[in-house]
Amino acid sequence: RIPASRISPIGRALLNLYPTPSVDDFSQNFLADGNTGRYKYSQPIVRWDHHQGERNRFNFVSALEQGRDIISENGFPAPVDVGRNANRLSQHYVAEWVHIASANTVADLRLSFGRFTEAFPDSSRTGALTSQDLGMLMPKPGNAIDDLAPRINLDLFNPIIGNSFTWGSTNHWVAQPSLIHSRGRHVVHWGAEFAYAAVGSFNTGRAHGDFSFTRGWTQQYVNRPDGI
Repeated sequence: RIPASRISPIGRALLNLYPTPSVDDFSQNFLADGNTGRYKYSQPIVRWDHHQGERNRFNFVSALEQGRDIISENGFPAPVDVGRNANRLSQHYVAEWVHIASANTVADLRLSFGRFTEAFPDSSRTGALTSQDLGMLMPKPGNAIDDLAPRINLDLFNPIIGNSFTWGSTNHWVAQPSLIHSRGRHVVHWGAEFAYAAVGSFNTGRAHGDFSFTRGWTQQYVNRPDGI
């Protein structure tokens, strides 16, 4: 048995983060009861129509979809949970004006804007741990959004402490003017489309640290993963 005085306080703090075994085995000995994913999305849609006289018609449509889904990958409770915590927002707005210029000419103008944004932290961030909580002194990189503890990977065990964050957003503007003109047996349709898209993204990676502890340097035979 290793004397307690020779055990690193940082290592002891890390081991204390793992839940106690619930299955009688040396590895994979924790069974997470009730570890289910959670999904919740709402999608309200609103439409408005207006007729101004006999020559003009207006309509506007707004469609939103907002929600999140949570999936745990290690089955451990916060603050050591690791998984997907997706937050998504999709919004679309369309406005249209139809004008009857004459008995044989109709003009149409449609404007639209759409935005899709999603954020993916790999943990719930509930009671988030810092490196100081574990007795560690870690630098804070410029792309780090919080002071989080490093991710810990132990050989044969599930990783703990999710500390990455990914964000992305896409904007799309579209203008579509058109004109329909009929003359005799012929119909002529003129139109154009102007579109502009903007894409933004951000990813911290493992800026807060990612430590792995394996048997690679301590097992007797390299090609024997059992460590004997």
